[in-house]
Amino acid sequence: MSNMFCTLFSRRPKENLTPAQKRMYALERLDNYRTLARLTATRSRYTLTSSDLVSAELQVELAQLGQFAELAYAWLDPEFVFANVDVLSRTNFPFEGYDALQEATLISSFRGVVADVPALVIYRGRTRQLVVGFSGTASLRQGLYDVHANMKAHPSGPACAVHSGFWKMYLGCKAQAFEGVRKGLREHEVIELVVTGHSMGAALAFLFALDVLTADPPLQPGLRVKVAAFGSPRFGNEALSGRWQEIVEAYMAANGENAVTDYLVKAYNDGIPSLPPSIFGYAHLARTALYFYHGQLFHTPVSQREHGVFNVAGDALDPARVPEHPRGGHNYYNGRDWEKIIRRMRWLKQVMETGSGEWEKGYISQVAQAERVRK
Repeated sequence: MSNMFCTLFSRRPKENLTPAQKRMYALERLDNYRTLARLTATRSRYTLTSSDLVSAELQVELAQLGQFAELAYAWLDPEFVFANVDVLSRTNFPFEGYDALQEATLISSFRGVVADVPALVIYRGRTRQLVVGFSGTASLRQGLYDVHANMKAHPSGPACAVHSGFWKMYLGCKAQAFEGVRKGLREHEVIELVVTGHSMGAALAFLFALDVLTADPPLQPGLRVKVAAFGSPRFGNEALSGRWQEIVEAYMAANGENAVTDYLVKAYNDGIPSLPPSIFGYAHLARTALYFYHGQLFHTPVSQREHGVFNVAGDALDPARVPEHPRGGHNYYNGRDWEKIIRRMRWLKQVMETGSGEWEKGYISQVAQAERVRK
C-alpha cells in the first residue's frame, strides 16, 4: 500500500517540452491513463540500470510486431491497407515507418461474434512467422465487456479463473482465429506463430496462446510460439498464471527449450497494466516482463512483474537523446504516437467516404489543410 501512495504523491518531474511535443500533447484526445497510473500502479523497489536494457535486436523485433497489434484495430480495412501498403507507408500517410507491413501477406481478417472485436492473421515471408493480432478496445460495446471484471472458471485447470468480459470476447474470436492460423499453415512455410495485441487485445492474445499450446492434436509439430503483449490489463488469477507456467514448460519439454517466448511490455505512465487491481486476485501471466521508458526497453525481474512503475538509473539513458514522448502513456508504445496515426486514418476515411476515386490526392490535401490550421 505504501508503494501506491509513494507513486500517487511523488513529485512529478519538471517538463521541458519542445514546440513539437507541446503541439503533440495539445492534440491528444484519447485517454492515456496517466492519472490512472498514478492512482493504481505500484512502484518497484528495483532500480533499472543499463544492465537491464534489452538487446537492440529484440527492441526492433517487438516494435515491428507492435505494428500488427496496431493494425488489428482495423480503423482501416486490412485488405485495403495491404492492397495499398506502398502508398499508405509514405511520409505523412497513416502507416509511415511501418516497415514490417511491406513484406507481409494478409491471410484473413475478421470480427468476433461477441462485441465485434477485430482481429487478423498475417504471414511474414522473411521471418516465416504467422502473426495473429487482436484489437484493443475500440468501441463502447467492447468497453462494457472490459468492465465485466468478475471472474469465472477457466478450463485449463482447477481453481483457474479468468476475467469474464475478456473471456466472452475471446470465445467470440476463437474459432475464426484458429481457422485463419490453419489456413496460413496450409499455404505457407511457418516456423513460428506470433500472437500479439495492445491493451484488451493483449489479454485476448494470451488467452489464444493458452489454447494454441494445449491444442490436441498440435497445430504443427515443433511450431514455435511467441506472445508479444503491449499494455495488457490483468485477466486471470494466480492459479491461471501458475498454470500458464506449467503449460509453457510442458510445451518446451516436447518441442525444445526455445519453443515458447512471451513478452509483456508495460509503458511508463500507463495505468492499464495495473487493472484490475491485484488485491482482487488478479495477476499477470507473462514470464518475461519489460518496461518501456523514454524510448528504451528494459528487462524487469519476474518477482517485480506486478509493479507498474520503476526507477531508471541515469546511466541507462543517453543524456544526448531527447525523449520523443516524455509523458509516456497507453498510446505511445514502441516509439510511436498512436493517436497521430489514428488521426491520419480518420482523415483518410473521411476522404474515401466522399466517393472520390482520387483518395490519395484528397488525403494529401486534407493533411496540408490540417497543418495550416495548427499553425
